[in-house]
Parts: sequence; structure tokens; C-alpha cells
Amino acid sequence: MLLRIKIWLQNKLIWITSSYTLGIVFMSLINPNKLPSTSISISDKLLHTLAYAILILLWLSIVNLKSKLKVFFAVFLSLTLFGIILEVLQAWITTYRTADWADVIANTVGLIIGSILFELIRFKQKKPKGQHLL
Repeated sequence: MLLRIKIWLQNKLIWITSSYTLGIVFMSLINPNKLPSTSISISDKLLHTLAYAILILLWLSIVNLKSKLKVFFAVFLSLTLFGIILEVLQAWITTYRTADWADVIANTVGLIIGSILFELIRFKQKKPKGQHLL
């Protein structure tokens, strides 16, 4: 059962990742007053960090690095620029949002956290069974 889910996800990963990326664009540019209000209070910066950690996990899973540092940096730089462009667009094309450099920092922290998680997961998958870190 888990193998079927894994195969299905691998086949759909580009669509999942593209949809998630478009969702970030949508959530970044929509008027926040038109979103339903919730009683849950979560830091905006925490949401940025989490969203971008997931974003880089998805994109790195697609490119399947195989130890290519240049590809990793290209993905990291592209997603950093993506976040900066969205912040600039918030100021330029909307009247209800403003650009916030603290959001860019939160996005970058999310990219770093997601990259570290990706490498930890990859390392765990490469480690032969029974082998310990120490």
C-alpha cells in the first residue's frame, strides 16, 4: 500500500509542486481581507518560513540532485528570487499589500531549513541498514 502511494506521488510530484508554487503566488497577492478569518493566531513570519521550507523540499525532490551542488544552488537561488519578486509585486500591483523585507528573510530561513531537512532525509536513505552515525 505504501509503495503504491509512493509511486503515485512520484508520478504526480511535478503537478503537486507546480500547484503548491501557484498557491504561494495566489496567497501572496490576494487581498487578505477576502480570506476567511480564523481564531488561530499564527505568526506571519512562521507561515512564510514553513511555506518556503515545503517549497524547496518539493522542488529539490523533483530535480533529484544526486550530489550536484550547482543544481542545488540554482534551485535555492531561484526560489530566493521568487520570494523577492513576490514581495516586489505586492508593492507594485496591489493596493492592499506592502513589500516586507522581513518576509524575504523568513522565506530564506525556510529555504535553509527545508534544504537541511532534504539533506538529512537523503542521508538517511543512503545509509546502509545497521550502520550507525558514530
